[in-house]
Amino acid sequence: YRSLPQKLKEAYEWGINRTNAEWFVKIDDDMIIDVKGLGKYLSPPQFEPDKPTVVGGISRKHEVLRFGKWAELNYNNSMYPPFPLGSAGHSVSRPIAEYVTANIDSL
Repeated sequence: YRSLPQKLKEAYEWGINRTNAEWFVKIDDDMIIDVKGLGKYLSPPQFEPDKPTVVGGISRKHEVLRFGKWAELNYNNSMYPPFPLGSAGHSVSRPIAEYVTANIDSL
């Protein structure tokens, strides 16, 4: 689990450099999605693929764990910024994937 953020950043980088995809979808290997339905859901007017967009279960006001198996000792803030929950899956528009790719070493 600890290497998942790096894997995701590298997957975005791969997709940006090798595809013209408008959306990037992260799901777990035990999830099933309706590809056609998701495509319709992510289409205008609800979402614009050229605008920075993250769609999915977003965790807000999540406290940084300081003890236990998932303790985070290197992050100095007491709360994480909003982030997509991995277990819920998420989609990001190309501008988000481009931003992550451009800032891969500082994120």
